[in-house]
Amino acid sequence: MIVRYNWGPKNNAVKTDLPSYTPSTEYAIGGQEWYCDVTIFYLDYSRNFSKYTVKPVYIYIDDADSSRPGEVDFSGDGTKASPWELANQKDLEKLRKYVNDGYNFADTYLLFTNDITLDTSWESIGTGDAGTKGKGWNVFSGTLDGGNHTLTYAENTDQPLFKYVREATVQNLSIEAPHLKNYALVSNYAVDYGDDGNYSIGTGGSYAPGCPDTIDIINVTIKSGSIIEKVVSLAALPLAQIL
Repeated sequence: MIVRYNWGPKNNAVKTDLPSYTPSTEYAIGGQEWYCDVTIFYLDYSRNFSKYTVKPVYIYIDDADSSRPGEVDFSGDGTKASPWELANQKDLEKLRKYVNDGYNFADTYLLFTNDITLDTSWESIGTGDAGTKGKGWNVFSGTLDGGNHTLTYAENTDQPLFKYVREATVQNLSIEAPHLKNYALVSNYAVDYGDDGNYSIGTGGSYAPGCPDTIDIINVTIKSGSIIEKVVSLAALPLAQIL
């Protein structure tokens, strides 16, 4: 009897005789669903069969110098089918620490599982210097689904959920604010030429090769009675798409 394994995405698997496999650096950066296809060959070839794993394993292939943590301390696995779950302000504070430490959550999904209230101690997610035009920023680049829950800011809060985002998506969220002294969702809409700060180089967004989009805002509403001082400017930004 001979056992063979195919490791990887279904359309790009690697054949091996080993029951374990380390991904090659040739795979594209980003999240992928991996399977293990086990084939058993009997010597008389009368009973050969092949079997895929029932559920895929979600892996993330990143740059060699990536600051992605070895483990993300949220329920779920960050996929669209099983997003990382955010239930309260402490979870958002953990998210802020991951982002501020350099992990941008690109190609991952997060979900509110409850209404969340941020008190006046809240500090926005993301760091950077607007003058560097993107270079050295720590940004959020994931997809945050509010799950049709409400994000409430305490009265007289002066910082929204995010400070810096890049190619992010926020969707299915209501915002309530007795008095927020800032924008509703992202405070720093600054010129962003990507990680290298170079306008001419990059994969680009909808505007220019080195100018990534800022954020897609989908089905995000502001509750009646909220006072948000800078909300009107949100729609005036060319790289913030409100859908």
